Amino acid sequence: MTRLADTRFHEEAPDALPEGHIGAVDCGHLENHAGIGYSVLRVADLVIVVCAATNGDVERLEELPMDGFLDLAWDKKKDPNAPRAKEWVLLVRVQPGARTAPEGIRKTLVDAGWNVFTTMIPAVQRYANTGEGQPIDAPGSHFDELVTELEQRGLISK
Repeated sequence: MTRLADTRFHEEAPDALPEGHIGAVDCGHLENHAGIGYSVLRVADLVIVVCAATNGDVERLEELPMDGFLDLAWDKKKDPNAPRAKEWVLLVRVQPGARTAPEGIRKTLVDAGWNVFTTMIPAVQRYANTGEGQPIDAPGSHFDELVTELEQRGLISK
């Protein structure tokens, strides 16, 4: 579904996803791409908000404010009775070997009412290059742990 993330995503993309598959969409920074974000969220079943494990990025979540953005997106769903997508935060760009600071950030987000994965994605150059279309297969990568957690939490099926 590459290159379908635009303001008409909610109209065009759902039919392009083969039955039984999971589509993942990176809609960029919402403050710069709000129209795309609203369109993608209108058809989302699960929202994973990525947040670097830094105080600055946590403040950015609060300053957007991300929860307000998500509330507005749900109001735009075609079916007002459709269940709200599950929302989770994934801490990314965690410095290898760091545990204390990221765990403190995770606790801050949980205390603020966010669902936060225990899986944290480290700052690895291989992952930084995915914006150029470099796919990452979950098996053998740090994303394998995320997939396992998603399954264990019932957010995706095995």
